Amino acid sequence: FEKSFFSKGWNYGSVNSFVLDQSGSLWIGTSENGLVQYNPTTSAIRLFSSKNGISNDKIYSLLEDREHNIWVGTAAGISQYCGSRFEFLTQKDGLLSNNIFAFFTDSKGNYWIGSDLGVTEYSTSGMGMISVKNYTTKNGLSHPQVVSVFEDKKGNIWLGTYGGGACKLDPLTGKVQVFSEKNGLANNNVMSIAADKDGNLWFATLGGGVSKITITGEIKNFTSADGLGSDYVYYVFNDSKNNMWFASDVLTKYDGSQFKSFADEPEIAGITIFSVAEDKNSNIWLSASESGIFKFEEKPRVLSGSGHAGSFQNYSSGNGLRDESPSVLVCDENNNIIIAHKSGVDKFNPSSNSFNYFGNEEGLASFEPNLNAVYKQKDGNIWIGTTNGAVKYNTSEELTNRVEPLTQITRFRVLTDEV
Repeated sequence: FEKSFFSKGWNYGSVNSFVLDQSGSLWIGTSENGLVQYNPTTSAIRLFSSKNGISNDKIYSLLEDREHNIWVGTAAGISQYCGSRFEFLTQKDGLLSNNIFAFFTDSKGNYWIGSDLGVTEYSTSGMGMISVKNYTTKNGLSHPQVVSVFEDKKGNIWLGTYGGGACKLDPLTGKVQVFSEKNGLANNNVMSIAADKDGNLWFATLGGGVSKITITGEIKNFTSADGLGSDYVYYVFNDSKNNMWFASDVLTKYDGSQFKSFADEPEIAGITIFSVAEDKNSNIWLSASESGIFKFEEKPRVLSGSGHAGSFQNYSSGNGLRDESPSVLVCDENNNIIIAHKSGVDKFNPSSNSFNYFGNEEGLASFEPNLNAVYKQKDGNIWIGTTNGAVKYNTSEELTNRVEPLTQITRFRVLTDEV
């Protein structure tokens, strides 16, 4: 006999059945706590219960069929698990609100979920036990609407609010420090937070330009007077070359010494940019208001003069994009561009120039993502904040059925005569 992975404690009651599936995951049916999936490679535990689809928490039997679906016999009938590309996290799971404006995973693997009522710290133990802690104005937040979340090098959680500036939260003590216009921040509407390679924090504000808080605590503000394209900045992004990109009515790049505006670039002139992302080839991708997405491919400058060395390529409904006003833009681990909008999610493959769409058939009915409410985890999975909770896009989940169906011959004819 060998000691099992549950030697440190089993918290799900008695076991009625288990099955080892084709991928090596162990599925365990319990008497009263639903279905437990254990991944021996990652030691991850996932719990399925009547709250998320199982017909009953009392499991009698388990079976994996030839197409690798898991059949679950319960006290209230049979449930079938066919894999899931999308998962959902809502108030039923302990969140303050279903209106999710920001999502972030900290260095310890805890989720920080910003909403219109505050922020939720959502963590899962090694045994799959869930812990939820909510922070609101009662805990010191300057404003209930948390629209951006970021973690600094010291493990502090920064919360950007819409109307109350930024809050620095120490997750160990719960102490909150407020940064607002009163003590030097450019504006109290903090839409996005990012860090440069030196650990300085950049705050994109709606109406005051951007603020930079250095690692020493000094606050520096930059506006259109300093070369920023607009003082209304929706998103700030740090690329692999340590350039800071600012999405606004005019796209702007800061290379560490000066701001460079793209206002005169004909392809994007007059177009509001909402999001910035980067693929593994160092190309910059943009989401735009009513114009779809753009790819900016930087090229070595041949001639001196105004403008930027590079080209913009637009992808819109004519190329297969379902909605030309995306709310979310991010690059996945396979170098696909993920675009979320009110019609669902598009996955764009730049190599094949093809779009793959996910909508109602994937459970994305009433799907309305909030602006830039997105986070890509280290495992490649992507979280998207919507008006109906947080949605996890499992990018590694392969749902294509490659198992050939069984053929049954029911009739046989030679010409018109049945044999």
